[in-house]
Amino acid sequence: MTTSSPVVRRRRLGLELRAIRERAKLKGDEAARRLKWSTSKLSRIETGRVAPTPADVTALLDLYGVKDRKRRDELAVLTREARKKGWWQLYTDIPYSTYIGLEAEASEMLTYQHVVPGLFQTERYAEAINKATVPGLTDEAPEQQLEVRLTRQAVLTRPSPLEVRAVLDEAALRRMVGGSDVMR
Repeated sequence: MTTSSPVVRRRRLGLELRAIRERAKLKGDEAARRLKWSTSKLSRIETGRVAPTPADVTALLDLYGVKDRKRRDELAVLTREARKKGWWQLYTDIPYSTYIGLEAEASEMLTYQHVVPGLFQTERYAEAINKATVPGLTDEAPEQQLEVRLTRQAVLTRPSPLEVRAVLDEAALRRMVGGSDVMR
């Protein structure tokens, strides 16, 4: 599993493209109009919500007057990285995929929880909490959610592990999830 997160790369690329546009003294709506794009397309690129195509980035750099070959090549590499799929995108119906993408690249995290955080849940605890909190799941969904939750834990054992500071409500430890065997 790679630690390179396309979510982070998309956001970084978007921020860099926006900074270049602003240095070119162009407003977003003007840049979009000149490229015959909707302003929402440019906004989604600049906020990192979507990964632009290489052709989109080339068009933006041409419009903004970026001639420096080295800079264009750097942004081309970042564009390719931003378009890659993260391991979590192999699963369907994962509602917090952006969060997982940010978590995959983070070096530290601070969290406040009323339940044991997913990164610290055992398999049995995760199964019990899924059954208790998400009624009506298909047969595959709980299995996928469990697999994603357990795969996320790899950030804790990678060469430069994620440093997590978690503040837990006392009830998180006292609330019975799945029975006393699971809580143990």
